Amino acid sequence: MSNIQSAKKSVQLELDQAKQGRDYYQSRIDALEKALAQLTSVDTAAATGTRVTRESAEKKPLGKKATPARLAKSKGSSAKFPSTGGDFWIDLITDQPQSAADILNAAFTKLAITPTKELKQKLGARMTAALASLIGSKQIKDSGARRERRFFK
Repeated sequence: MSNIQSAKKSVQLELDQAKQGRDYYQSRIDALEKALAQLTSVDTAAATGTRVTRESAEKKPLGKKATPARLAKSKGSSAKFPSTGGDFWIDLITDQPQSAADILNAAFTKLAITPTKELKQKLGARMTAALASLIGSKQIKDSGARRERRFFK
């Protein structure tokens, strides 16, 4: 009798395991079918020349929409700030090692504007991106790390 009970218990455990596996693979099938449907809609849209966004592919909105107040605020702040493209940043770098703060102060001097908190943040962000780009293209060199980092030609 003991052998029959243990065999019955073993078969029941195997059956439970098989059902869990079936449920897992069913969920995988559903996920893959959803992905295939999204890819098909993107492929169909590409063939017709229309643009498919994530929102239209998933049929649900993601994140916050840009409100007119947000757009007006960002447009207003950039309108009073001069351009810093081209050779602006590379002209500020000298042969002597300079910290990022020194370069930022030189930028404000060159632009002849008084630094405010908002302008420091904006110009600092532009400077960070420009310095990373210049280092990546090997137009300037750097030494040190973090706050001790210095930039030079």
